[in-house]
Amino acid sequence: MSNTLLWWQMAIRRFAVMLVKELKQLGRDRVLLGFIVYAFTVDIFIAASGVSLSLNHAATLVQDLDRTEASRELVARFREPYFRVDGEVLHDKAGLAALDQGNAMLLLSIPHGLAENTETGRQTPVAMQVDTTNSVLGFLATSYAQQIISSYGLEQAMTRLGVAGDRSSANLPVVSNDVRVWFNPNEEDSWFMGLSEILNIATVFAVLLLKPRRWCVRKNAARSSSSSFRRCLRSASCSPRWCR
Repeated sequence: MSNTLLWWQMAIRRFAVMLVKELKQLGRDRVLLGFIVYAFTVDIFIAASGVSLSLNHAATLVQDLDRTEASRELVARFREPYFRVDGEVLHDKAGLAALDQGNAMLLLSIPHGLAENTETGRQTPVAMQVDTTNSVLGFLATSYAQQIISSYGLEQAMTRLGVAGDRSSANLPVVSNDVRVWFNPNEEDSWFMGLSEILNIATVFAVLLLKPRRWCVRKNAARSSSSSFRRCLRSASCSPRWCR
């Protein structure tokens, strides 16, 4: 029992000596110390607050060439918080100019005959032009817009076929998918990006700090005849196992 206690005391003493030595050496390297302070403060703040992975109030312009109740209903489904309809354009050039200038992110073009084709069951192409300068938000805007248009077309087809008004469909079994988020239940990007950046910085410093020290110890091991290396081996802050 005494040998185990003595071993732990020696281990703690060596760890304390090594910790003091590393802190003193880090204090001498002001460039590395400044980079560490920046990486674990400013860099994490910028990563958490400056990067957004969620679609929020995407500026949307509409070119409604049909101007019917069906087209207005489709436009009304592009609602907040994902989309924000800022107005209408009459020509393609005006919409493209808004996209190029960054005044809009999505241009929705509804052609003539949307209501007529919906009633007769014919397909109607709806054009979307998306500014994908931010590829993540551009992909999300495209995906959400496709879901909205697909859902609208499906509901119109069911209404035309009389399926939506059938009372027997209310008794059909329905699968409900309830998603529960344990960590970050509000799904805020700042929480995820902050922790992700901390792990990235820790990995970078693990490679940056350990590799040069290991190379330095091996280099000193090759020069075992020097007095400085012999003093290092005799001190409690350097273990002979590192020099193998």
